[in-house]
Order: sequence, then C-alpha cells, then structure tokens
Amino acid sequence: MDSKQRFKRQVATKVRIESLSSGKIIEKGGRKFLETKYGEELSRVRVMATVVGKFISEDSKFASITLDDGTDTIRGKGWQDISLI
Repeated sequence: MDSKQRFKRQVATKVRIESLSSGKIIEKGGRKFLETKYGEELSRVRVMATVVGKFISEDSKFASITLDDGTDTIRGKGWQDISLI
C-alpha cells in the first residue's frame, strides 16, 4: 500500500480569519495543527472572505492576495502557478 492509499484527507472546517490569526501551531502524533482559542484542532480550513488587495510581480513569478472577512485580514501567496490569482 503506498502513502496515497494510507492517507485520508482531513475535512476542511469553516472558520473566521480571526480564529486563524489568534491560534497557535501545535504538533501531535507527528502532524502539525492549528489550535484555536476555542480548543479546535484544524489542519484544513475554509474561509469566506472578500479580496481587498492583489499583487503580481513584474516577472509574474510571485503573487499575493489579501482577504478580509470582517474579523481580520490574511494574505495568501503563490510562487508557481499564479494564473488563479
């Protein structure tokens, strides 16, 4: 059995950006999680937010977007396939 067959993908949890920015990274069983102030352990998240900023480098090798959901802002960055941004 290869590693793809043994690994079960975690379910994405809907969270607010404030929960991400106020959480802390913990390691448990050899895996890293984000622990929120409410005690939730998150490995995959789903955020609904508005894009309030966008940057694409002149050489198109780097891009970032700033997301705001009303509780806080967070920046997503990309280095390879930036066509989605």
